[in-house]
Amino acid sequence: MLLIMKSSLHILSLWIALTISVVYAGEPTTGAWKGTIIDAETSEVLGGVQLSLAGYTTVFTTDEMGRFSIPDLVEGTYQVRIYHLGYELLEQKVFFQPDSLETVEISLRPMSIAIESITISAQRPGRAFEMISQMDLSQRPVLSSQEVLPFIPGVFIAQHAGGGKAEQIFLRGFDIDHGTDLQLSVDGMPVNMVSHAHGQGYSDLHFVIPELIERVDFGKGPYEVEQGNFATAGYADFQLKDRLDENRIKLEVGQYGTTRALAMVKLLPQQPKHHLYVAGEYLATRGYFEAAQNLQRANIWGRYHAQIGASSQLMFTASHFGSNWDASGQIPLRAVEAGLITRWGAIDSTEGGQTSRQNVQLQFQHVFADGSLLKQQLYATFYQFELYSNFTFFLEDSLKGDQIRQRENRFLWGGSGSWTKSLQLGRTNVHTTVGWSWREDYVRENELSRTFGRIFTREEVALGDVYETNASVYLKQQLEWGSRWQVVWGLRYDFFRFRYDDALIESKEGAMRSQGMMSPRVQLSYDVSDKMQLYGKVGRGFHSNDSRLIFLEPGRAALAPAWGWDLGAIWKPLPTLWIQAAGWQLYASQELVYVGDEGVIEVSDAARRWGTDVSLRWRFLPSWSLTADANYTSARFEDVPPEQSFVPLAPQWSSTGGVRFQPYANIQLNLRYRWLGDRPANEDYSVVAQGYQLLDLSGTYQWRGWEVQLSIENILNTDWREAQFLTESKLRDEVNSVEEIHFTPGAPFMARIGLSHRW
Repeated sequence: MLLIMKSSLHILSLWIALTISVVYAGEPTTGAWKGTIIDAETSEVLGGVQLSLAGYTTVFTTDEMGRFSIPDLVEGTYQVRIYHLGYELLEQKVFFQPDSLETVEISLRPMSIAIESITISAQRPGRAFEMISQMDLSQRPVLSSQEVLPFIPGVFIAQHAGGGKAEQIFLRGFDIDHGTDLQLSVDGMPVNMVSHAHGQGYSDLHFVIPELIERVDFGKGPYEVEQGNFATAGYADFQLKDRLDENRIKLEVGQYGTTRALAMVKLLPQQPKHHLYVAGEYLATRGYFEAAQNLQRANIWGRYHAQIGASSQLMFTASHFGSNWDASGQIPLRAVEAGLITRWGAIDSTEGGQTSRQNVQLQFQHVFADGSLLKQQLYATFYQFELYSNFTFFLEDSLKGDQIRQRENRFLWGGSGSWTKSLQLGRTNVHTTVGWSWREDYVRENELSRTFGRIFTREEVALGDVYETNASVYLKQQLEWGSRWQVVWGLRYDFFRFRYDDALIESKEGAMRSQGMMSPRVQLSYDVSDKMQLYGKVGRGFHSNDSRLIFLEPGRAALAPAWGWDLGAIWKPLPTLWIQAAGWQLYASQELVYVGDEGVIEVSDAARRWGTDVSLRWRFLPSWSLTADANYTSARFEDVPPEQSFVPLAPQWSSTGGVRFQPYANIQLNLRYRWLGDRPANEDYSVVAQGYQLLDLSGTYQWRGWEVQLSIENILNTDWREAQFLTESKLRDEVNSVEEIHFTPGAPFMARIGLSHRW
């Protein structure tokens, strides 16, 4: 019996061994096809390139070093499709051998961005339209980076202080003021200033040279896990050029004494892996007001970018910005209607200010052997600001007037980083990111004072030092099921510590407070076909309140949350027609607003905003293209009578767009329109902030490295109000104060011409 059992075991073992060998012998040998994708003209590696194989549902993407790896391929010939925005589509057959250790190098040729070159499939949920923004950016001239903000569909801006102050921003039913509900950054370095002397979230983008902008990464709503404070209505990250393809000089002149000079020079032209450039601009203008605005602005940028070995990149950036100006401010409607001043006049012509900003930024990224990516950055900013304004004229002081000064000196420093690991689990690609950020603001002598003639200080209303810390961590996962489904979910936690040392009280001990907030966010998209994508988003965002609130209102919340959702679709019915539509809603809880112009607290009720966004890009003839963005928003306060629930100054109807004519590659004309409908100036809509319609014209002609550029704003010379506020004020000879619309007149017909040379 024992002998029989042993014989049976031997036979069973032999059968198992033979079965295993047959099974494995029957399986074909597999391997991974690896390579790097580069720019055919510059040999720069290209990250984010999409690769797909005929018959495979998974779409593969190159990492930050341009590398890709497609696993589990058997020997054979494959049809490969390689796509990257701004480059020619490459489709070719490739023969693969599993035992080959060769790493291939594939070159893509650059091309101008066109509607036909933009695909819908395999995009992050609802984010493909930012590519359209990049196309728009390459086609329209601007004088400052602040003018790039309206390239985001639905964004309007208004300047009301001589051109040197940050513009007022409107988006999705928010009067964002200067940045309270829109997070702005430059290559990840924050622009929004917390607890600013003029207003919470103040964002001045004038320190960026517009010609250095490579693209604008933007999103509307609180859905991106990487974005924290101020990202409620949306965010925009201005991403600058890592290197220059060519040198460039430019001179622009225009009406009202406008002059702008630009120079961009690459300093290491013969180094394929090391790039260094410097760029500078100078702008001066007298302005179209009766009192000269005397705006002067200077910018200097330098950037060094290096590829270290095959796995690392290092970039160092330094910049300096300075600006000073005079201003006529907002003027009362009654003074113009009574003939006391013209619409280009001023009640107080001594307004104005000056500001400066110096930045240093160090960025590093490394791809490990397992394909995971590490990103790190550090930054530091020294910032100065001084602004003189007069909104009420002689309401508080009937002799010397109500001029105020807002001033601060700020040192801002911090950093951020992330680690991303990608895995393939069957038909699902999983990209997991763990990130962190940290920011410290030290604001010395944050001041509000009453002044006279910009030289005499009559009274200090608020004066103190602000210390604010924001640290955050987040987890994000992007799941790609085949080539059609994508889910991006994440969880973010932000911690804040606030401190305010009031210099106008005897106690030396400052007020301090801490608070944290968790923000979950989810995005889902489904590619119905290569011509349509459906998507949905839901998430929680927030913005911090001013640090001075913890001293003035110690029992109030320091963070103001907002919940939102989006449902939308992208449709490309024709190769030359692109349509995106979305419905959305955003609920913002009660918040506190520190009014920097008065040094007091205002409580804003909870508000619900909902609306629709529609965008269209269409090349309807070979030389003709149409652009149109239309937006409707309903913005209402909660828990108040309906007839008194309107959110003041919130845009309701708005639209931008235009027609582009390009008969030849070196000639193009753009006719653009801007339309902002009437909107409520107060809660019961008894006062109206008047809307406007404008037409702008621009054109370019290129010849052998030379370019002539013509730009005409407001070609119909329409009288319009750029910024409007419902304000109570009193003129010198008035007995009683009056509450009415105060406005800054918008630019009249204004032409400028530029000549540039590239080599």
